[in-house]
Amino acid sequence: MKCYTPAKQRGFSLLEVLVAFTIFAISFAMLMQVYSKASNSARLSEEYATALLIARSSLDRAGAGLIQQAGIEEQHIDKYHVETTSSTEEIVQLTAEHGIEKRYISVTVNWQANSKQHSVTLATYRLFPVS
Repeated sequence: MKCYTPAKQRGFSLLEVLVAFTIFAISFAMLMQVYSKASNSARLSEEYATALLIARSSLDRAGAGLIQQAGIEEQHIDKYHVETTSSTEEIVQLTAEHGIEKRYISVTVNWQANSKQHSVTLATYRLFPVS
């Protein structure tokens, strides 16, 4: 009868396979977590870029005089809520001579993502002729 010796053994033991599988599973789980966070960050970055584009467009629209009077204008664009605020500040020296007013314009874009509220605000001063 032949004696079984470890030197002639081929393959892996069950314990070695289980340890290797456990290491692989933990590594895979960590990679998936990193991928998930990166994916969420990329999506949020895209949402901020879109909100910034909407805010700049609204600010340009207000600066071009398309918003005629001081006040608040609200609108919804997809999932974004846009609030444009315009207030008039008269410049005494220029108003008397040239009929110019200084207007403060602020645009705030709000949206909800992952049950969190996000917002972008842009503001500027523009000069307008008094009509």
